[in-house]
Amino acid sequence: MEPTLYRLLLVADRLMRTETAQCLARESLNEEQYRILLSFDGPRQHTFKELRDKALTNVATLAMNVDRLDERKLVNKMRDPSHKRRTYASITDEGRALVDRVQHDVERAHTEVERAFGTSNASMLKNLLVEFVRVGEVAH
Repeated sequence: MEPTLYRLLLVADRLMRTETAQCLARESLNEEQYRILLSFDGPRQHTFKELRDKALTNVATLAMNVDRLDERKLVNKMRDPSHKRRTYASITDEGRALVDRVQHDVERAHTEVERAFGTSNASMLKNLLVEFVRVGEVAH
């Protein structure tokens, strides 16, 4: 029985996540925390709603991970004084340096996987996945 596209995508996703997880573990980060850190675009304050949407997570997971990142001084978390239920966060210089370092390691690990797969195969796969996502977005 030939594997379905879904099963193949799961296996490929697992392979890439394993490579990423090893890089993140060296910096004591989990994937959600890394996605949150990647969500910051510049030094400005971001609402939790913005971070939730960009990091593709739920509010409870976001809040827990932002608290941990705040404890590590990788982000600054603050409440809006005029609206006590509104919380903002911004990335610190230490957080930005960590993202840069981890991103470099993650990209290097993924490049090694791509190199083993073959440059032309990786390029073809990327183009097919971009088209797959586009078709999926149109269908919904």
